[in-house]
Amino acid sequence: MPRQHPYGPLPIERNAPIVHFRSYAVLGMIFLYNAEGRERESNDGNTIVDVNIHQYRGSIMATQLTDIVESSQAELLATGFVFTEGPVWHPEGYWLFVDVRASLIYRLGPGGQPEIFREPSGGSNGMTFDLRGRLLICEGDNRQVTRREPDGTYTPLAQRLGGKRINRPNDIVTRSDGSIYFTDPGGRLSQEARELGFNGVHRIAPDGTLSNATADTEYPNGLAFSPDERVLYVAITRRDDGCIEEKARGEVCTHQCIRAFDVAADGTLSNNRIFAAMASRS
Repeated sequence: MPRQHPYGPLPIERNAPIVHFRSYAVLGMIFLYNAEGRERESNDGNTIVDVNIHQYRGSIMATQLTDIVESSQAELLATGFVFTEGPVWHPEGYWLFVDVRASLIYRLGPGGQPEIFREPSGGSNGMTFDLRGRLLICEGDNRQVTRREPDGTYTPLAQRLGGKRINRPNDIVTRSDGSIYFTDPGGRLSQEARELGFNGVHRIAPDGTLSNATADTEYPNGLAFSPDERVLYVAITRRDDGCIEEKARGEVCTHQCIRAFDVAADGTLSNNRIFAAMASRS
């Protein structure tokens, strides 16, 4: 079993049935940590870091995982789900994770069996905790971000931006100042249902004010802060539906990448650049 970690035990393999790396952002940053790459400039002026992922995967993963887990062998905890996402480790000693397609949140304690924690979950996806330990949830089907209160009720934190309904919140992180950032792609929404004209990353300020942090994100998925919170990394999993068609044909999608943004003291984002290109057939 994984050792206790400030953010809970982390998974060993990216394709574990329940607990897997949340996004290309987390996976890519682990692979690329301290890797030496060659910088070049793309046609649109962004800086791209070329890194041979396979060259560094073995050495970096081995070095980093030995600081987190006790064993190099993955353990199957449970299976039989449709599409698992959003794993978080509760300080009281259990996992919470979602089955997006089944609209369920599960609870799993060490050595136990999965128990339904919330049904239906509103198409829950990414989850995390706020500074007071309350669960924060991206509800894609309900098109909102909610907070679970100690009495088990759910408080909406983000539903509309500038009077317009947000898209489908996907992943979420908190900052030490109490602010909350979440990705808001428009996938699985018809053009008629979309009220915002862009995909983006939004910020909920400590006072509850919702604002758009950046719209320069194509199709944003996972996101994570650097340890000092001065950089926000955002995974871009595609540019548009054409990328899905490319993968269906077995072609390499060249639009997958990890973007990086500088984070100012007031939480605003700037200096958008490509941290790593993640071209892939999958």
